[in-house]
Amino acid sequence: MDAERPTIRVGWVAPAMGVVCSIALLLVVGRVVQLQALPKPAIVSVLEARERVHRIGVPRADVLDRRGRPVVVSRHVHRVFFDPIEVAKHVKTGRLTVDELAQALAWMTGEDEIETARRVRWALAENVQRQAALANASAEPQEGDERPSPLIRYVRMGGHLDDFQLAIVRAHPLPGVHLEREVVRDRVGGDLLASIVGKVGSSQEYSEGIERVMRERLEGDPGAIAYTHDAAGRPLWIARGAAKEPEPAPPLHLSIDLEVQRIVLEELRRAVEDADAAGGMALVLDPSTGEVLAMLDVLREVPNEPYPWVDQRLPREQWPRNVDLFRRFAFVRPDPLRTQDPSLARNRVVEDAYEPGSTFKAFVWAALTDRHPELMDHVFEAAPGGVAFINGRRLSDVRANGQQTWPQVLINSSNIGMATAAQRLTPAEFRGALERFGIGQPPRVGLPDEAHGTLQSLRNWSKFTHVSVAFGQEVTASVLQISRAFCAFARNGNEAGTVPSVRVTAVGADGPDGLVAQRAVSPHAAMRTREVMVDIAKRLDERMRSEGPFAYSMFGKSGTAQVTPERGEPWHRRPPGARGYLEKQYVSSFVAAAPVERPRIVVMVSIEDPGPTVVRQNRYYGSNVAGPAVRRIVERVLPYLGEGSDRASADAPSTSALANAR
Repeated sequence: MDAERPTIRVGWVAPAMGVVCSIALLLVVGRVVQLQALPKPAIVSVLEARERVHRIGVPRADVLDRRGRPVVVSRHVHRVFFDPIEVAKHVKTGRLTVDELAQALAWMTGEDEIETARRVRWALAENVQRQAALANASAEPQEGDERPSPLIRYVRMGGHLDDFQLAIVRAHPLPGVHLEREVVRDRVGGDLLASIVGKVGSSQEYSEGIERVMRERLEGDPGAIAYTHDAAGRPLWIARGAAKEPEPAPPLHLSIDLEVQRIVLEELRRAVEDADAAGGMALVLDPSTGEVLAMLDVLREVPNEPYPWVDQRLPREQWPRNVDLFRRFAFVRPDPLRTQDPSLARNRVVEDAYEPGSTFKAFVWAALTDRHPELMDHVFEAAPGGVAFINGRRLSDVRANGQQTWPQVLINSSNIGMATAAQRLTPAEFRGALERFGIGQPPRVGLPDEAHGTLQSLRNWSKFTHVSVAFGQEVTASVLQISRAFCAFARNGNEAGTVPSVRVTAVGADGPDGLVAQRAVSPHAAMRTREVMVDIAKRLDERMRSEGPFAYSMFGKSGTAQVTPERGEPWHRRPPGARGYLEKQYVSSFVAAAPVERPRIVVMVSIEDPGPTVVRQNRYYGSNVAGPAVRRIVERVLPYLGEGSDRASADAPSTSALANAR
């Protein structure tokens, strides 16, 4: 009987204990679920105070040229820093001296030993003063009390370490000295695209160029890890789904080709030097897609320092007197940041606008031909002595042309002929035609600080404006705007006469292409304009006969614009006594496309302020100083792009010559 009692007791105690444990476990699980799903506000505040998010950065995407060659890449570098508190402990115990530390740091980083020792001593002394200030500070500071500065824990030494220096630092550890790793942007493509790509500053708002405009595209999606920590800050656990992997952005392919950029730079520098000019700009476009293949500008110090602009912030009595208005004035806007870093240079191809001069006649000629096709049969009477008065303004041509057909007006670049024909348009028609070419509108190439250019409003459009605009005055445009508008003559089929959108990113390399074309003139008018401009290019080839024969045909238009004083800055005004345009100072340009039948490229070169000797010799015209550079660029770039020679068609008579024979 007694032997059965333990058995009976175990028989009911064991199940009871199981039930109790199960209930307790259910209560714990329920409490956990409650804490997770519906925690009380007091608990939430405690939990939030113990949660941290660790950000995982992602390097910026690499920037490549159109053929995949790296232009700018992100790479990890190391730098040395020391903790003054740790160093002070070892100095205090006698295990290390300041001179020993400075000598070792200087050896590792390549810095000056004396300057390194000075910085170490300063950090240690500064911490002593701050420690004393913290000790004397009140435990309960009153309102208005200055809070003591915290102790210094981080002093960076030297610049980025190369592989040899990094190996030395790792092989010779020093007390209190540490390595940090950071990501930098390395311009492996050199300075060819520096002003286009720009750079990234320590803060994103200080970025320039593409680095600024396409910041979101380049940055990618950083990762993060959310975790709960204890009172000492040590991680305790990571909840499921609280970690997010970083997703770097794919490389950004530019439309620009590094080799084309190099070719254009060589020829632009040659043209600027040959013309003794103050600067130059050049652009190469693919007219079918609007992609920029090359874009750059150069500045040059002229041998004789130009007369400076009058600083109108000075009192009037301090203005220079008896100014020689025939001296060479400095009208090209200075760019001081260019000498500090090429990536900080202003992209003048995009940002600077000027009066285009006779290159503008191609657009006016096409617009008039489109609206008034009867002009093709019109003969313009000769102006006696090459001088005429239109709308009360005296006009002259470079030479007396005699009677001219409408194609000859463009070939001879006749101011009188263009202004006479322009009277057939109303101001609204004239202005609207130019707007359709993109004049007076930002090209939206995808770079910052684009110039809009100027196109007179209808309210201010006078009879003198109607005359001036016909040959490229009273209107301003950037090299990019003129080149983009010229693409209307370099597109075939139904696309002829349309102006494409322009871009510095490669087509198809980054999402939808977004190619949009705007109709400027009819295909027939665009092709007629192209045909006439073939003869203009042939005249250029005749001048360059010593460099021929040329492998490619091309068509183009020259322009020689007088210079007006820049009015963009309050201190930048015309010199005392100077009225209107500056004497004997010009911006000489040439814009062309090649080959004629199937244009692959549009090239524009603009030479700023050809030198006095060039001007005296009458060699300052666009066909003399800018045209040869365009021809050389065409002859070098097209073979690189794989375009075969069309020399046979180049030697054939143009259709415009047949039209002139009528």
